[in-house]
Amino acid sequence: MGLNDNIRKLRNKKGLTQKELGLLCGMSEAMIRQYELGKRRPKLDTQKKLAAALGVQLDELNPEIAMGKAIYNNPTILEDTIDILSVLKDTAESFIIKDITEDINKLNAKGKQEAKKRVHELTEIKQYTRKDTPDDQ
Repeated sequence: MGLNDNIRKLRNKKGLTQKELGLLCGMSEAMIRQYELGKRRPKLDTQKKLAAALGVQLDELNPEIAMGKAIYNNPTILEDTIDILSVLKDTAESFIIKDITEDINKLNAKGKQEAKKRVHELTEIKQYTRKDTPDDQ
């Protein structure tokens, strides 16, 4: 069940109409309707207002926040998530290196020398270099 479904479910459980919930939160009935239909997503401040009006904690209203807390509070899940993100980053970088290597292999010796110069030129331009390179320390 997503945020939009929870808004509707909790509003109905509280016996409120969309208009009444809107009045409690300082917004229109139409906006509540759009949130419940999933056509718009309330910002975090608005989610806090909705949760307060519905008498629930923010993580009860928004399952994504509940999941985030569960991950944060479980070291194993957090470590696994970090490992997965690291693998994804490495995989993305390896695809880039593979593409560059394929392009370089299409060049003759003179083209390879020119490619080497151009890559070196890019390393001299600050906006293209990583923050953790020795020049930035």
